[in-house]
Amino acid sequence: MIASLQRVIERLNQQPGTNLKLEVIHSFYPVASDPASGFVQKTLTAFQTAYQAYPMHTQPHLAVINGATDASVFVKANRQLPVIVVGADNWEISHMVDEYTTLSSFTATINGYKTAIQSFFA
Repeated sequence: MIASLQRVIERLNQQPGTNLKLEVIHSFYPVASDPASGFVQKTLTAFQTAYQAYPMHTQPHLAVINGATDASVFVKANRQLPVIVVGADNWEISHMVDEYTTLSSFTATINGYKTAIQSFFA
């Protein structure tokens, strides 16, 4: 991808008065955790349990998403560190124009985090 961006910049720099430069200041690794791992399964169960109180919302499930998260920073020191991304409401509305969350989904997400923390540290 970087090579293709560099080619585009070189082509643009052929125009008079254009002097673009590409500097990669950090490259993030893709993040993937084993869906069968204890961490992933305990966390998924915690959030599914929390969302049962709110049947109007889609139940949490495992999925692959595209985007940037802090998880790519967390795994820099340990590529085997299991991580998941969890948030309120649907991923399809995240970081979009007019994004929103409902109070019920926000509350269910907080309860999911509480349950997950208790299952790991109690």
